Amino acid sequence: MRRVRIDRLDIHLRNVPAAAAQDAGRLLGPALAKALQSHGLAGHDGADVDAGRLSVTAGVSSQALAAGIADRVAVKTSKG
Repeated sequence: MRRVRIDRLDIHLRNVPAAAAQDAGRLLGPALAKALQSHGLAGHDGADVDAGRLSVTAGVSSQALAAGIADRVAVKTSKG
């Protein structure tokens, strides 16, 4: 199995309730592992990766928020 080291994620949330953001943070690790596995990881030389912006609707669930963030990171670090 390939190992991935993520030193930090800077996530800025606007108009997301604090409880939803906190729950999404707890769910992000498993969501990121799943997204990286499904997209296939490309090699990176330690450079910063900007995953861009994710637009969410009001009342977004914590699960959807975590999955959306994870998918953005996975797409930006994937092979294809």
